[in-house]
Amino acid sequence: MITGIQQLTTQTEQDDTVFVFTSGGVISTAIMQVLSIPEIQFFNINKQLVNCSVTQLQLKQQRLSLITMNEHSFFGGEQRHLHSLI
Repeated sequence: MITGIQQLTTQTEQDDTVFVFTSGGVISTAIMQVLSIPEIQFFNINKQLVNCSVTQLQLKQQRLSLITMNEHSFFGGEQRHLHSLI
């Protein structure tokens, strides 16, 4: 079975920028794939994610790397009330 990440990496051209908007479960699974984290750790990863956070993956030479995970500094100051965990 081909995963969405595998399909996306095969369809992405060099120097393309791709934005994917999805849920924390999909993001957790992607992080686990990239970092080779065992499935048993899913909830430990997932419960750390903040709603509307940004996670960046980079594809270089057909290899995915995690660049940022769960970035949510834009919820500071007056926007702090918008911060919530998944």
